[in-house]
Amino acid sequence: MRMKSVALLTGNYDWNPALVPPSECDARLAAVRAVVAAHGAHALIVHGDSSEYSALAYLTGFTPKLGPALAFIPPHGRVRLLTAGTEGMLDAARRLTWVEQMRAIGEPAQSIAEELRLLSGGSATLATWGCRTMPRRLHSLLTNAARDCASLLDLEAPLNAILLRRSPVELDLTRAACRCLEAAHRAFSIATLAGAGTRSAAIAAERAAFRAGAQDFRILASARPGGPPLPFFGTADPVVAPVLICMETRFAGCCAEGMATVAAGDNPAALSAEAALQSLLDSARAGVRMSGLAAPHSHPFVQHAACASPGHPANQPVDALEAGGIYTLRAGAAGSGAESAIVSATIAVHRDTTEILWRGTCQ
Repeated sequence: MRMKSVALLTGNYDWNPALVPPSECDARLAAVRAVVAAHGAHALIVHGDSSEYSALAYLTGFTPKLGPALAFIPPHGRVRLLTAGTEGMLDAARRLTWVEQMRAIGEPAQSIAEELRLLSGGSATLATWGCRTMPRRLHSLLTNAARDCASLLDLEAPLNAILLRRSPVELDLTRAACRCLEAAHRAFSIATLAGAGTRSAAIAAERAAFRAGAQDFRILASARPGGPPLPFFGTADPVVAPVLICMETRFAGCCAEGMATVAAGDNPAALSAEAALQSLLDSARAGVRMSGLAAPHSHPFVQHAACASPGHPANQPVDALEAGGIYTLRAGAAGSGAESAIVSATIAVHRDTTEILWRGTCQ
């Protein structure tokens, strides 16, 4: 499960060297360049927009709020950014990244062609990352411009693999994202148990997440008792019990996601879901294969027991857990009527221990 609904990015996205120091940025850039070179490519193009910007933000710190953005990564030297907006908006955009060379996209066909000629030197293989989510028109402009000076090589999978292991800096940022998640979860639970509707509780959760420092917060919630988590539409504010929720927060580019069930009462499914999650946690350690550990009667919303790197493009089902990885463990149970529950935990797997960064509940 990924939270793909469109969101207005309203949090503080300014690059903060105290949180993400230049040495961390340099290490990420070096790792990416090594993968690009190992696959025979000369340089790299990275795409992001407001709905999916994980690769772009990981590498440059930049969050594209107004439209698509492209980063051009040469084998050596300075990174260049091409971003939506006007020249007058660049001062604000520069606060979002460590990249110094930035320009507004202007006339896209011309701007992209100019950047590709600079990047390729006239003829080269250019790797791409994050371009699978690129709008069709922009993708056509990129491929048309490349015909004259470069060939494009999709390196989505090998570059995503870099994200499966987190640096100490990323681990600390994920811990902070989990604290934002916990603040949101607590606020939603308090509001719901006090009789608030799901929309009101979601607003309380959002406010709590931003107070805790979140850049972004997204939530899905049941529209009927025990129903699947859904986006909010219209102005309805139903009082639902139990309510199943999925949440996602982001802090300094690192994401935390979680599932929980609120106002479960004596719901037998809640006990089953909690027990299934505890079983996963008891088994989770470096080298363990997760296949076969999920409960035999799970919830249809929980498709996979374990997923890697919440919030990154590499967020995908995994089997074997690896030291240095951060994972989301998910469990659920469904009975008759409103008897339904989902719950998850975020863990960091170390060489000899497993750290629980956040754990949802079935209250």
